[in-house]
Amino acid sequence: MGVNRLWGLWLAAGMCFALSSCAGQPEAWGRTPLEAAEAVMDSQTELPALQQMEAGEAEFDACLSGYYQIDTERVLAGVICCAEGMEAAEVVVLELTDEAEAQAAAERLEDYREKRQGDFAGYAPAQAELVEQGRVVVQGRCAALLICPDGAAAEAAFLDCF
Repeated sequence: MGVNRLWGLWLAAGMCFALSSCAGQPEAWGRTPLEAAEAVMDSQTELPALQQMEAGEAEFDACLSGYYQIDTERVLAGVICCAEGMEAAEVVVLELTDEAEAQAAAERLEDYREKRQGDFAGYAPAQAELVEQGRVVVQGRCAALLICPDGAAAEAAFLDCF
């Protein structure tokens, strides 16, 4: 009976340890950044064709550091999907090293969004309005820039990936 009691204590202690190690962890990331970006794009009815760049590609790294001012070393995975020419539509999904980095990336994405709005002001008012209504969303270690015609649907699609 003493051995059974000892095993019971070890089992209980192990379960407590396992449960406590889950506390404070970010929500599970259910998809890759590309899959999340595709879910966002699928939520839109009027989205122009978007060019896609993924983490690890030279063009992705150049955009990340040049346009968004985000350190590529902090990004674990990501995708940038953007329109060409006079179209402002853009979907950026990044998985970062931790939640603090995701918050910092979101601030930089918001700075970029505001600057991008100014780029279209005056000569493309409809595109400037699209950018103005864009959203920056953070969930756990992930940050997203969603410049889409239906911002609410884009945000919901992104959050459904968790």
